Amino acid sequence: MSEMYYKGIDTSNRILDVARQLFYEKGPEKTSMTEIAEKAFVQRTTITYYFKNKDNLLMEIAGDALSNVYRQASEITDDLRLLPLIGQIIVYYLTCTDSKYGRIVSDYYRYYNVFNEQFHANYISILCHLYASLYDGETCDLSDNEKLYFHHYINLAQAVAMIDYSLSHPGEVTYKDMALVDLHNKAQVFGPEAQMRMIPLFNEAVDVFENHPFSKITDFQEKFLQYNG
Repeated sequence: MSEMYYKGIDTSNRILDVARQLFYEKGPEKTSMTEIAEKAFVQRTTITYYFKNKDNLLMEIAGDALSNVYRQASEITDDLRLLPLIGQIIVYYLTCTDSKYGRIVSDYYRYYNVFNEQFHANYISILCHLYASLYDGETCDLSDNEKLYFHHYINLAQAVAMIDYSLSHPGEVTYKDMALVDLHNKAQVFGPEAQMRMIPLFNEAVDVFENHPFSKITDFQEKFLQYNG
């Protein structure tokens, strides 16, 4: 690899590091591209060259943070049945114990569908399919993939609403409440029987999580700021 390549990697990582700290401390909305550029010692046009805009920076940073959470989940258990559940439990645990982290996750979920063009296109296609069926008075039979796309879009909206409520009403909702609601929403696509089967699995995941030292961590700031993707 050329020296220019490695220089570019260093520059983009420095931009991400600065944006990560500012997003965490101030929130994405109150952080300007100019401020990121000044603290990263680059021109604003350099940021747009690597990331186009602030929203793409948020997608990169929050996506990295969530990936890190699932890596941590794999350190808690190697049980593939529990791994995704524990990942979600960690996300909501951190949301409840660290409002700054929760704000970033909420923004990520809120804008995910907007910036994931393929996902958004599939959702629009499904809506057109549904509306056409209603207009023609015929039954609309969605494929399994279409149901999953549609359901995932709704689930993200519900997750945003739930996180936003917990941020504005601290202490009213526990991480277990949020994770269980999220699980129920996800299981709806598979029917009520699947929802019932998920409950003992969820309780098992909570037990594993709460008996692990990770669950005693209440300050996620250091881990979040040190994570570099």
